[in-house]
Amino acid sequence: MRKTVFISKAICVVLIIALLLEPMNFKSVKASSEPVPAPTPAPPQPAGYPDGAKIMNWDLVDSGKHLDWSSSSKYSTAINNGISIWEGYKKGVIRKDGLFKVRDVLFSDMLIIPGYPDAAAVTYPDGRIMFATYYMEQYIPQTQTHIAAHEIGHALGLDDRGEDMHRYHMMYYKVNFIVTLCNLEKKTYDYLYDNVY
Repeated sequence: MRKTVFISKAICVVLIIALLLEPMNFKSVKASSEPVPAPTPAPPQPAGYPDGAKIMNWDLVDSGKHLDWSSSSKYSTAINNGISIWEGYKKGVIRKDGLFKVRDVLFSDMLIIPGYPDAAAVTYPDGRIMFATYYMEQYIPQTQTHIAAHEIGHALGLDDRGEDMHRYHMMYYKVNFIVTLCNLEKKTYDYLYDNVY
């Protein structure tokens, strides 16, 4: 009887160990004549591409290196402050639409943005930057400025940053209160201006 209990316990221990080791996919080591393929390296970035930059595959800057805008939005203070953030770094790129300028961007408002029910704002490749009034009204002016500046960043070609280490940057993908450009955003903007627009 004791021998049977001992053997049953030993089998249980072996099964438990086997179950614990199985998900880890340990493979037995054996000699092989087949070479192990090397990991595929990331494609090289163009010269001058900022390390860590995230760039969209489109922007709204015209061939003259300008982003000419007009607005029907009620968030004119946030828009003007957002433009000032980018213009404070590189002057003359973002200009108010005028008689002899072709509009590249139109700021406008909707209660909720179709297709983006949780977004405070969206920038479209066709030149629209749309604010969701339902959300914008819940934010303080500094956060509204952040949202406008963030969307202008998309119009300039900068992509969202999703990594936690970028949560206090203008281009972080979630709404925050940041109203200054970090060095990476400046370098990315410089790269776009010099090599893409």
